[in-house]
Amino acid sequence: MLDQAFESLKSLNWGSDPSPLTAIDDAIAESHGNTDARKDLEQRLLAFVTGDSTEAAKDYAFRQLFLVAGPASVETLGGLLTNHRWSHMARNVLERMEGEDAVKSLRSALKITSGPLQAGIATSLGARQDDASVETLSGLVSGVDPDVGHAAVLALGAIRSQKAADALAQAKSAYPEVSEAIPDATLACAEGLLKHGHADAAAAVYKRLATSDVPKHIKLAASRGMLTSANPNKQ
Repeated sequence: MLDQAFESLKSLNWGSDPSPLTAIDDAIAESHGNTDARKDLEQRLLAFVTGDSTEAAKDYAFRQLFLVAGPASVETLGGLLTNHRWSHMARNVLERMEGEDAVKSLRSALKITSGPLQAGIATSLGARQDDASVETLSGLVSGVDPDVGHAAVLALGAIRSQKAADALAQAKSAYPEVSEAIPDATLACAEGLLKHGHADAAAAVYKRLATSDVPKHIKLAASRGMLTSANPNKQ
């Protein structure tokens, strides 16, 4: 049944009846805790994302890799991060994968891509809260692409670390849409620091925001944050 399902996948097109693929869906669900079964499914699916498959088949294979991809997928998925058609699918799988190799692959691609691909990878690194990407992300904030700069600011805010907060304090951009995102991202970093027990560090970031030329709602939130930081046990 499983072999027949993968054979059917070869001819999958948009709008096709997906019922012949049920055996793959069932095998993935049943493979939980079965390393060998997962590896077999992973390899079969990787063959579709790299092979001469229909777009619908590739899309299906990527979506199933969300569930079974492991270390063996990193090299293949990393190689697709520069592919304009499939980068977003590859990075979405890597973003959800455990392990340092997956995030290293995203870090490497951040340095060699541009435009929408780079913006998307920045977003994934933010979702991973990857502190090691802060330096590269901060360099993108002042770049010539406002979409990439905006994504980099949001990623720094999502990382929510002291290093990210420090980078945002120095961040500058010629584009208003990028500059306007910096205070909100900085506020997110302060909230992250406070949440993880770094009340003094959070208070310093809140104070910087409260005394800066930022929108009123940011000042109010920063003022409240300063009070909370002074009494972290009362949260």
